[in-house]
Order: sequence, then structure tokens, then C-alpha cells
Amino acid sequence: MRTVVIGSKELSCILLDTLLEQGHEVLGVFSRDDEPGMGIWHEDLGHRSLATLAQSHGIPVHFGMKVNSEESLELLSSLQLDVIFSCFWSELFKAEVLGIPRQGIFNFHTAYLPKNRGSRPIPWSIIKGEPYCGITLHKMETGVDNGPIADQEKVAIESEDNAYTLYIKLMFAGKRMFERALPNFDNGLLKLEEQSATDATYQLRGEPFGGQLQWDWLPEQKERFVRAMDFPPFRGHRQPPQALYAPGVRLCVITPKGDVLSSDDTPLSVLNIPDIYRFKTTLTGGDAIQRKELRNSIGDRTEQGILLYPQVDLEEHFPIMEALLRKNVLAVSSKEFRYVSSLNLMDTQPYRYHNGLLEVPQIVVESAKEAAEIVAQADLESRTINIAVYVTLRMEAEIADETFRILSQENLTSDLRKVGFREVCNEFDTAYEDFST
Repeated sequence: MRTVVIGSKELSCILLDTLLEQGHEVLGVFSRDDEPGMGIWHEDLGHRSLATLAQSHGIPVHFGMKVNSEESLELLSSLQLDVIFSCFWSELFKAEVLGIPRQGIFNFHTAYLPKNRGSRPIPWSIIKGEPYCGITLHKMETGVDNGPIADQEKVAIESEDNAYTLYIKLMFAGKRMFERALPNFDNGLLKLEEQSATDATYQLRGEPFGGQLQWDWLPEQKERFVRAMDFPPFRGHRQPPQALYAPGVRLCVITPKGDVLSSDDTPLSVLNIPDIYRFKTTLTGGDAIQRKELRNSIGDRTEQGILLYPQVDLEEHFPIMEALLRKNVLAVSSKEFRYVSSLNLMDTQPYRYHNGLLEVPQIVVESAKEAAEIVAQADLESRTINIAVYVTLRMEAEIADETFRILSQENLTSDLRKVGFREVCNEFDTAYEDFST
């Protein structure tokens, strides 16, 4: 067969070895080995270089090639290819390139599809407590890991497994699978099985929960997460600031005009998009055009990494979350709680979405009396459960002045620290690493 390998890391070298051992004609490789981030894989983890291996066999190497570019389309179309094999590549392949090889393009995904399509399938399989993960060879279609399956191999997740040990197991499984599956591309025995859409799961791009434990998880959730983030020499899990700071209230005040009071009462600008409500009704999951529209609306105005984003359900609209993450938005304040005496303040604590975006819920108050009551409740909660409690209040500026006067009169400021929205972001993005958990 006439083929090309598009990939990175050790698995790409395994593909090239296997193709050459079985007598196939490899006409080129697309390599990421020149990217700065690949150094850790080669130097610290001992992965071979696809580029170096290809060059040792006299195979042309293409660095920095975008698979959907005109240059790529022209090159691949000229090679009269039977099939292309891909692994660990960071681009989505468009229909124009997918249609070039006679048999299509086949990708290796480190999950037992249709489970765990998308980003970080190995850690997510541990985080979710699944009994097994796997590696799948599937024919690529437009979309994310959704094409029909050519072969796959299941790998059990043992109680002692972490992300690194599973990764090693999956590399061996991938080698066995490819050696078994490759002859079928030549002998007419290749069979493709459609994936079940109802059984599919998908994870957004981004580090799971930003690599950060959540303070209110159960012990078994925390234990799984620690293992899921354990892949030396990469950074492991981080602790949430609630569990590390001394008990007390960390108060952030947002005014309707978009100003945030910092710890020294200096206003900090917060990005506010006036037309944002239209995205609430028009955005649909996976719509790349509207995701691009949102990114363009944000533009370059996220230099502080803060986006005030009212009344939008980010869980339902994952294109919004991807657009925000790509724009390096550190945190959003989209969920609003109206003050009632029965409000559970633990529901209003900052938390991470699955892809790591930080949500800082806000409580809307109509009077300084309401604000003071919330701070008093937070102070009691903090001492009861022995953690720092975050309170983000949205109020008129004049109410904020009156609130601080009342808090001072009622002696509720001794363990209270005023923080700006940016400070909350910084606290949650600090690497509070603790490997004893």
C-alpha cells in the first residue's frame, strides 16, 4: 500500500515500524517533532522521534504542515495514496483531505470508542471510575472521533493505575492491534463497524477541571482524580484554595457598570459584551460558525482574563466554553443567585467546569442589609466546616459602601478579606500542589 503517517510521540514510530515491517510504501510523514512542547516527550519520557526514524529510512519529513492547507492538499493528492494513518495530531481533518486516500484516513484514539471521544481520554476514564479504557483504530469523518471502527482493544483499569501506567499499557495494546489490523487493509477483509451515537461520551478540550481538585468531592473522587493527573514529569493535581486558606470570608463585589472592587478599593475593568444575550438563543452545540462569531465578538479584549457573562448556561453550550478557553479567558461569572434567607452558600462557591474554565457565581442583593446577612452566614459556615468561603455579590455601588459600613459596625471584618475578581482568578490558578492527598 501507498501511505503517509501523520502523527507524534512513540505511537507514530510504532505505526511507521509496523508499516515498513509489513512491506508497505511510506511516502512521507507529517511530524510535530520540531515543536517546543515535544521536547519533554523525547528527552524526559524517552519517546522516539518520528522525523528521525523516517529520515533513517529515507522517507520525506514535512514539518509544520497544516493538514487542511492548500500545500497539504496538493502534496497528498499527488501521491496516489491508498490510506493515511494518524495519531496524536492536534487538528480536525476537513472533508477535502479525508477524501484524498482511496481507503480514507484512519486515526488512533486512546479510548474504547464510542466512550471518551475528544480530549484527554485516559485521565477521563480514571476520573469517571470506568472499569476499562482502550485504544481504537477508526476511519476519520468530519467531527470528533466519530467515524466507523476498524479495530480496537480493551484495557482494564486497575486500582493502582494512573495516567502514566495506562498510557504505557495502551501503547502496547496499540502495537498489537495495528499488527493485527494492518493486513486487512490489503487483503479485502477490512470491516468497519459504525459507532453507537447513544453510547458516545465526549470531553471538551482542556485539562480536566483545570487540574484542580474540587473541595466538595467525595474521598473516592479525589483519589481517582489524583491518579488521573499523575503523569510525571507533567504537573500533577492541585488543591483548591478553599481547603488551604484559613477559615474566613473572601468577599468580591461586582457593580452593574462592570467595575470590581479590589482589596484596596481600586476599580478594575471587567469585560462586558452588550450583545451577549443573543448567543443564548442562537448557539447550538458544535456549530463552528457561531463559535467563530463569538470569538470575534470577544476580540482581543481579554487581557485581564475576565469575562462577565450573565445568564448563559455554559454546560449546554460547549462551543461557548471552547471559544472562551481559546481566548485565554481565566474565569466567567455567568450564574446568578437571588438572595433568599435559605440560600446555600456552598452552592455559590467558585468551581471548575469539566474543561477547566473557572465559574465564579454571583449573588444579586438589593440592599446592604441583605449583603451583611450573607457575609455573616458565610462567616459562620466558614468556621463550621473549617474552610475559606468565597462570596461574590452583585450590587449597586452605593449599596457596597453601606455594606462595608455595616460589616465594620457588626465586627464582621476581622476574618473578611476584600478581593477583586482578578484576585479570585489568580488564587484559583495558583499551583497549590499537595502530593500527600
